[in-house]
Amino acid sequence: MVSMETKQQVESWLSDLEVLVKEKKVCAIEKWTPNKHRSGLLAGKWKFWIASHCRGLSGEDSTDDKCLGVMRKVMEKDNHIHRHCFLGNIDMYRKWKSYFPNCKFGISHFLLMEEKYPDIRSTVCNMNINDIIIETSAPYLSNKGGRTACPSMTYDIAQQFANLFNVSLMEVASVTTSNDLKLYNIKH
Repeated sequence: MVSMETKQQVESWLSDLEVLVKEKKVCAIEKWTPNKHRSGLLAGKWKFWIASHCRGLSGEDSTDDKCLGVMRKVMEKDNHIHRHCFLGNIDMYRKWKSYFPNCKFGISHFLLMEEKYPDIRSTVCNMNINDIIIETSAPYLSNKGGRTACPSMTYDIAQQFANLFNVSLMEVASVTTSNDLKLYNIKH
């Protein structure tokens, strides 16, 4: 976990990221590689999807800012980015959207754990629902009861979104599914 790593280790990983992206040898970052087969040439330029999980160091040397800095140097502004398990604040959300308008933000069941993650609710309430993807990070995360994350938890997360945005559960499901399809250019 990045938050347990040293600043030097994070710098090394970000340097590696920059080299790999420049060499066009990465189509997704982290453990998860969605739609790897869909990567390639689009509109005459090298394009690929990035699933980025940057959390860890905060403050002046934040992992989020450093990751964004690397991506800004080596990626086109219109690249599709999936900010996996986003726990940033509203300013970080806006910063990523200003540099990468096609960026979508994965909100996991951290949203259901207000006592442990008190700021995520206010961040989500200030985000555009068209920028949100519902995810569980199954089976890597567990909920407050210790139950291992599973895909069925998306229902609870969607229900919380419906309550926060004062819309129906079906509308949340429709919008967030559409966000996924657009992000990964999946024809439905």
